[in-house]
Amino acid sequence: SIACVHGGLSNGATAAFTVTAPSTPAQAGTTLTLAVAATSQSVDPVPGNDEASAAVVVNAPPAADLDLQMAGPATIPVSTFSLTYTATLTNLGSATAQQPVVVFSGNTMATTASVMAPAGWQCAKLGRARTATFRCSGAELAAGDSAGFAIKVNAKPTPANRTIRVDGSAT
Repeated sequence: SIACVHGGLSNGATAAFTVTAPSTPAQAGTTLTLAVAATSQSVDPVPGNDEASAAVVVNAPPAADLDLQMAGPATIPVSTFSLTYTATLTNLGSATAQQPVVVFSGNTMATTASVMAPAGWQCAKLGRARTATFRCSGAELAAGDSAGFAIKVNAKPTPANRTIRVDGSAT
């Protein structure tokens, strides 16, 4: 409850008061009601207009929402030595993603594996031999924008379970 006092108000005059209240993320999507009432020590000829209310919808704060989609061959010809997978990182959120990172790994990420990143992104190979991973980072990814990657992995030697796996994660 808040009380605001005004020294005097002439007939027909108005007074404005501003109320600011913080919200929490848990309140996002809810409607809050602000109710006000005015009183006076003078006789009020129309007391029915001394109250009002306003509803306010609490919106979620803008946030980035990264979505990573990957695609690659479903089958591998016996004579194939390398495969190319594609990955598309899209910001589905309402705010720019600052310093987004994509990590690619898999069971055939040998020393000859590589990642082609879009302009403005840098990729670093971490690890060695068949345990290498790639960490790619960019300065930002605007809301609604996408970044495409091409991941080249070895098909030989084929893993014991005969399945080539390429994984990706984004933060």
